[in-house]
Amino acid sequence: AYGLFPDLTPIDHKVKSKKPYEHYQNDMTRLLVAIQSILKEMQNPPEILEQLEGWKTEINKKNHKHIEDAIDGFLCAYGLYLMDNDQADVISFGDEENGFIVHAERG
Repeated sequence: AYGLFPDLTPIDHKVKSKKPYEHYQNDMTRLLVAIQSILKEMQNPPEILEQLEGWKTEINKKNHKHIEDAIDGFLCAYGLYLMDNDQADVISFGDEENGFIVHAERG
C-alpha cells in the first residue's frame, strides 16, 4: 500500500470509461470519508468539511468532475503539508532536466 491513504489503496476516484460509474462513485465516497475523518481531527476545521458531507450524498455523473477537482486540490495541499511536517516520505519521479513530479507517501 502506498500514497496518502495506504489503507484505501487502490482507489479510483477519477472517472474513466473502463468500469461502471458506480465503481468510481463508491471509491470517491470512500475517499471523501477518509478526508472527512482527517479534517474532523483538526483544531480549526476548514470550510471544506461542510462541503464534504453534501458531496457524499450528491455525487453523481454530472457533478463528479467538479468534486474531483476540489478533492485533487485538497490532496495536493495535504500531501505538501505532510511532507513539510515530516509525516510522509517525498517520492520523486523524473529529473530536473526533463521534468519531474513529487508526491507524498505514508507507510
